[in-house]
Amino acid sequence: RPSFMNDLGSVEEALAAYRKELGDCPIEHRIVLGNHEERVRTFETGTAELEGALWPMLMDVLARYDFRATEYREYLAIEGCMFTHVPMTLREQPYNGKTLNPLSNDLTWSLCFAHTHRFAFLNVPKIGRDNRITILNAGSSMPHGFYPVHNKSEQGATTWGVVSLKIQLGQIIQHEFVPLTELEDRYG
Repeated sequence: RPSFMNDLGSVEEALAAYRKELGDCPIEHRIVLGNHEERVRTFETGTAELEGALWPMLMDVLARYDFRATEYREYLAIEGCMFTHVPMTLREQPYNGKTLNPLSNDLTWSLCFAHTHRFAFLNVPKIGRDNRITILNAGSSMPHGFYPVHNKSEQGATTWGVVSLKIQLGQIIQHEFVPLTELEDRYG
């Protein structure tokens, strides 16, 4: 489909610009796939003439730029902190609509996610000496002011930016949210 090819071209362009700025710096690159990438797989699987055509193209672009992917609904562990696109219930359904407080009751490890496009951070004490978890919802790194066509309900609630994290002993011990407007002012 033309829209898929346009999106794939945008991914290629963004990763090429990123790689150019990064140079030869030896950084491990991981990407946690989300519901939008999963839609590609679902669409491809449900369309016989496209089966095996779209998903490999997406994975090829990521592989050419040395990104290792963690599947949607799975967790990536980094220094004992878990990363996912959206937290999942035991029934493997998204926690949609839950705020960080109720989610923190169910978690047994620190978590970073971004599905709701709203930046938030919570430090939660747990029972036990020096025991706690941290939860960070990273928000959205889409262009400032962008609202997805498929979800107009996000208007007024989205935060646009990037987050820098420091993780130690399974906890997010430091985080900095940098608004995209600040990045645009700084880097053009």
